[in-house]
Amino acid sequence: MEIQKSKIKDLYIYLIQEEEEEGILLEHRSFNERGKIVEESAFHLDGNIREKIVHTYIAEHIVQSNYFTDDEIPSHTVSFDYSDNGQVIKESTWYADGSLSIKNIERKEKEEHILTTDEEGNVEGKMYHLYNDKNLLVKEIIYDEKGEEIEEVKLFEYDENGHIIKNIINYPNDSVGRKGEEFYYDYQFENDKIIETTVNNE
Repeated sequence: MEIQKSKIKDLYIYLIQEEEEEGILLEHRSFNERGKIVEESAFHLDGNIREKIVHTYIAEHIVQSNYFTDDEIPSHTVSFDYSDNGQVIKESTWYADGSLSIKNIERKEKEEHILTTDEEGNVEGKMYHLYNDKNLLVKEIIYDEKGEEIEEVKLFEYDENGHIIKNIINYPNDSVGRKGEEFYYDYQFENDKIIETTVNNE
């Protein structure tokens, strides 16, 4: 006889303070029968909603996410298109002011090229991703709004279990005094959970 494992339907995250016995609700997430998040909300300390996201699925894939800000005012909506193998190849974002931003994602083997444009085809940004043999992200390059100059380079290192252990961030062409500056994020794990993060600024 197969034992059915119960799945979380709701997750509540509280901030506990000494003077607050019941705590303050900061986040809430609800899940569908497949264990996928369908709604997530973040709250201000006064209990009012700070941000809310509602996800719509077809099978295992999110096809649309609706974002709301304070007082559940609509902010923007993101829809997703997928390839035959289940990878996101396009993200379309509609904003409250009526503008549209389109992110096209092209992936070949271990490389991924992401180009963001407006509804008229004008470039709004560009990114590059490189993955290793385990399909883990090892390099990310972020370009400026025109998609020409490199603004930020991130390098990622993992242990044999696929846990991230180092994240190196470099700003090669920053004119505000950060040129060549690097930030190292080192992670320590215990029972598959991050227990310590160390940040070093070179």
